[in-house]
Amino acid sequence: MAEEQTTKPVVEVTPEPVQEASKAQDAPKVAFDFAAISKALPPSEGDIFVSSLPASVQRRVFALKSLQAKYAELDEQFREELYQLEMKYSTKHEPLYERRAAFVAGSAEPTDEDCAGHKAEASALPGAEVKGIPNFWYNAIHNNELIQNLSQLADSDAEALGYLKDIRCELLPREKVTKEGKTMVKTGFKLIFTFAENPYFANDVLTKTYHYFEQDEMDALINQCEGTTINWKSGKNLTVKMVKKQSKRRGGRGGSKPAVKAVEEPCESFFHFFSPPNVAEIGEDEDDEAMEELEADFQVGIEFKDKLIPKAIDWFTGDAAEEYEDEDEDEDGDDDDDDDDDDDDDDDDDDDEEEEEEAPRGGRGGRGGRGAPRGGRGAAGGRGGQQPQPQPQRGGRGGRGGAPGQAGRGQNQEECKQQ
Repeated sequence: MAEEQTTKPVVEVTPEPVQEASKAQDAPKVAFDFAAISKALPPSEGDIFVSSLPASVQRRVFALKSLQAKYAELDEQFREELYQLEMKYSTKHEPLYERRAAFVAGSAEPTDEDCAGHKAEASALPGAEVKGIPNFWYNAIHNNELIQNLSQLADSDAEALGYLKDIRCELLPREKVTKEGKTMVKTGFKLIFTFAENPYFANDVLTKTYHYFEQDEMDALINQCEGTTINWKSGKNLTVKMVKKQSKRRGGRGGSKPAVKAVEEPCESFFHFFSPPNVAEIGEDEDDEAMEELEADFQVGIEFKDKLIPKAIDWFTGDAAEEYEDEDEDEDGDDDDDDDDDDDDDDDDDDDEEEEEEAPRGGRGGRGGRGAPRGGRGAAGGRGGQQPQPQPQRGGRGGRGGAPGQAGRGQNQEECKQQ
């Protein structure tokens, strides 16, 4: 009996897809909420935030960080070259400043070439021949609105500032230091005020020095402010006034009136400028008033450095102040245009609302007035100058070009009696 051959059917087996590939096809797409992830993690732990992102996004973030580091290197190179350029031209400015100081003091007279073709007209002011340019620096300071308001310049300072012969600025070196484990660049500048012999104080030179760390976008982190201690002559301290106060104790034996004594109190004076706030005592949690005082002091220093010293003659004549006014008017004009646009939008909205309403509406109330006066201009950085933010507000502008003792300030001051 022949063996029967059985034929087994051929079964085609389709291999199962790889498990990872199947998951990749079936898994739903996930939208990463970067804002939510960032908010859920502490700001200082950026590395944790980055590690929570998809690997492909992490690579792009690392690439951007590398680009940022290269930008920082170029920015540091720019700052260093800018500083060297400032130092170069600061040296070139010195002979001009020396010549200016001589003309102001009257120790030298300008030639026809110095006057560049301008001829002096006969003056209507009577009197003897005048030496130099009296009250040159006082008028220049008084005509600068920012310095006048933020430095507590008072009418009683006029005579003392009349002895001011010169103001210079000296740039301090740039040096890299380590602060809280981070490499930073420390620099600064010194303002030098030179006085003639005067009846108010024994110093012939007063200085104000600012040290700060450079920050991004030309901001500055103030590190230290130093001022000269003024050696006031007896009874001539302009920074204090004598005030009569009643004592809690009764008068003499059998007397019914309380005793009255003179007490020394601080008063407004430009010379407070040389007693700056102590930066070390102002912490991050300090009140706004202390921080604004520090920022205002730094703005005054920057204004001297970048504006008043280079263009002192324009501040003396009032030309620089007029330029400031023109800029302020342009800014105010832009604000007025914005307000007009807002008014037009309000009117259009009112018209639409009136059309939609069937019943007649009552009269519309008057539009509120504009907000509080705008804050004053901040100290411009000038050629790469640094300044802190934000800027404190200032009061109104006083008169320009007033003679000593007649400064046109916005409010009547209580006279600062000398001690």
